[in-house]
Amino acid sequence: MGKQLTIESINEWLKASKIPVRVRRHGDALCLRATLPPKPGSGHTENHRYDLSLGLLASQDGLQRAKLEVQRLGSLLAMGRFDWGLYLDEPGPEKRTIAQWIEGFRREYRATHTLADSTWERHWQTVYDRLPQNALLKPEVLLEAVFATEADTHHRKETCKKLQKLIDYSNLRIDLLKYQGSYSSNRPQVLREPPADALIAEWRDRIPTESWRWFYGVCAVFGLRPHEAFFCQMESPYLLRVLKGKTGPRLVRAFYQEWSDRWNLINADPPAVHGDTFRIYGERASRQFNRYDVPFDPYDLRHRYAIRLSVDFRLPVPIAAKEMGHSPTIHWNTYQRWISRQEQDRVYAEAMADPDRPQAP
Repeated sequence: MGKQLTIESINEWLKASKIPVRVRRHGDALCLRATLPPKPGSGHTENHRYDLSLGLLASQDGLQRAKLEVQRLGSLLAMGRFDWGLYLDEPGPEKRTIAQWIEGFRREYRATHTLADSTWERHWQTVYDRLPQNALLKPEVLLEAVFATEADTHHRKETCKKLQKLIDYSNLRIDLLKYQGSYSSNRPQVLREPPADALIAEWRDRIPTESWRWFYGVCAVFGLRPHEAFFCQMESPYLLRVLKGKTGPRLVRAFYQEWSDRWNLINADPPAVHGDTFRIYGERASRQFNRYDVPFDPYDLRHRYAIRLSVDFRLPVPIAAKEMGHSPTIHWNTYQRWISRQEQDRVYAEAMADPDRPQAP
């Protein structure tokens, strides 16, 4: 059995985390105490200390839920997004604002699903933030948000799915899923032509900072996703271990070994970047490439690595996909343009070199 939560242990954790909220007990119920903006109708003109009722009993389940709520309140205060409408007694369904519906759904969903705060903020709240928060939840408002996205895209599909969850919670009668379109993650990815290896080698030496030269080199030689370069270790000059990332740990091999030797990649020196999500690391790398005027993106180094494996070194698709940390299906769908062309060229060359081939009259 795990360690039992207590009000004292939660408050000690809040103090250590510098979250300016505390959990209190009123009889058998739990509440949150925090200094908040003036409550409507209170007569206060400046921030004041208030107790927020949670409707939770002082039980282990209630304490677990209270810990989630206190993190949410702390986040709202830190981001300057606290709204009394989310905590006052809810009006009838026909008078609730979109913000109130979102908050009610968030509480219910988070209570029944294991979900990190960063996941909610990135994949759910970003969709809901595009809605007019003080408006009433009506079909025309939701349809406007859907049609503001490009058809047959991942963005449209995720918008429809997330808004439909909110609709199902509110019992509003509308089906947004029929507007999500035909996007599929299995469709071939349209890529521009990745940089040639000669250009990659040339631009590596133009980067003025040693740590970013190492980052550039390790992405080029091992085909890493940009964020993976910050969470890896060199096992040998030609073998790298990804410790964590989008698809978890894996071992990756050097293509080319000569680059790894020439650029001394065994002496790992990643840039000092810190962030709460993998996305932050990738965005920082892209900004750095722009700052150095590199004529391609960090991810293009990964794309060129994939083509190097499948076309230049002729690795079978399942083996190349394993090095890349994705499925053979994704590898083929993404890079078939180059793989198919190489196969056609090879078969053509073999056919023309066959001494028994048909001869022109």
